[in-house]
Amino acid sequence: LDCYSFSGGFGINAACGGAASVTCVDSSSTAIDSARRTFDLNIDAVEQRDSVRFVKSDVLEYLQSAQSRDEQWDAVVIDPPKLAPSRQSLQSALSLYRRINRMALQAVRPGGILVTCSCSSAVSSTPGRFLSVVQEAALAANREIIVLDQSGAAACHVLNPSYLDSVYLTCLILAVL
Repeated sequence: LDCYSFSGGFGINAACGGAASVTCVDSSSTAIDSARRTFDLNIDAVEQRDSVRFVKSDVLEYLQSAQSRDEQWDAVVIDPPKLAPSRQSLQSALSLYRRINRMALQAVRPGGILVTCSCSSAVSSTPGRFLSVVQEAALAANREIIVLDQSGAAACHVLNPSYLDSVYLTCLILAVL
């Protein structure tokens, strides 16, 4: 399940890697069209071509609906757009990150993987903040998590210690028990 799929990068890569089924969810028609184009460009690498779905939906509504159907996935990716565009919006963004991750954790089968990201410098510039929010979400979802990997931006994204907004990306790869 690729939530906030934008151009489908995570989901299409999973399909190319042999995933039995992939669902890309985004609220933007433009994003869904982009994900479909990404799929079309990579169709030769996808063995099960009819197993990729594109859903235009609010992610929280989609996850709520999935929960009501007891639907779960082996892997869920959460990569929302910037939720805290400024320090003034930090508290509301942290609440939203908690809610999104709680719902995503409930959508992961026990033993599955959650990949969750934040591209908000107001969140990522404080070490451990995002992981703490995700841990709170895990407690609320009654799920245990194990951090398999924690990373930030690639080396081509320079970090300036004098400019905390350059530390904007956090990605957690978690085992969900």
